[in-house]
Amino acid sequence: MPSRALQTRDDLSPMFDELIDLTVQQRDTLKERYRFLLAEYRRRCCVYSFLFYSLRMTMTVGSLVVPALLSLKAGPENDERLYWFTWAVSLAVTTANGLTTLFKLDKRFFMLHAVAEKLRSETWQYLALSGRYSGHFGGYKPTHKNQYVYYMSQVEKIRMKHIDEEFIRQAEMVDPRKQLQQAQAAANAEEDSLPGPGPIAKKQSRVALRDENAIPTPPNPTDLTTGPPTVPPSTRPPARRVSSSSIGSSDAIALDITESQNATAVPSPAHTVSLQRPGGAVQAQGAERDSLLSSASKV
Repeated sequence: MPSRALQTRDDLSPMFDELIDLTVQQRDTLKERYRFLLAEYRRRCCVYSFLFYSLRMTMTVGSLVVPALLSLKAGPENDERLYWFTWAVSLAVTTANGLTTLFKLDKRFFMLHAVAEKLRSETWQYLALSGRYSGHFGGYKPTHKNQYVYYMSQVEKIRMKHIDEEFIRQAEMVDPRKQLQQAQAAANAEEDSLPGPGPIAKKQSRVALRDENAIPTPPNPTDLTTGPPTVPPSTRPPARRVSSSSIGSSDAIALDITESQNATAVPSPAHTVSLQRPGGAVQAQGAERDSLLSSASKV
């Protein structure tokens, strides 16, 4: 009967066949994917359930039996049998604990059952058009046809999340470099949360500390033998020629003014003469002041 199939095998094929608004390809894809995932999770749940409960029962009962056996006082003829029986029970308890810790049976047991129930719940919500498939968020009437893509996407998200938690994260935890980076990132985050300078200042201080602890680079041998680089001598600036056109157009006066040897020295105002004419201005320095004044008076 269909009810018996639904209870034992999670067979929803009769209900998938009634989704007449879907195409034949969509119905076949839906049935095959759901059947494959549920069959795999159901098989793994059975295996891990048997291992989990068997080993947990062994650890629980054995941890209670060993102290009781050690407290018994048997006769001389039963000492050897009692000793070996206590040793076997203790060994079974230790082995069960080691296998549970090594293969993480408790974590996988809970994870597999949780993922299987998520898949069942997601499928029933899609068939009943309830929950996320009820159309409350889209503002339109939900149908199995327009909710088909969302359902398949959600199923694959559940599947990939389980794969990431079971395999990828476990591989990252085994890698010591990943563990070191995670520990350093956690320490930096904790340091930034403490009161004091801002995160940028703390990051700069960490970079400075890392540079101080870094191994210095040895100098280049060629730099030690060649000595300091030679600096070319500074060239004298070219002479500046002032045309007399700025003084007057009738007289052609050319003045060669030689600047001081020190180009950075600024002449004092007492040694500078400014001649203002309608055509422009001329500035002179030092000993050329008298000659400029005489020429200006002639003009």
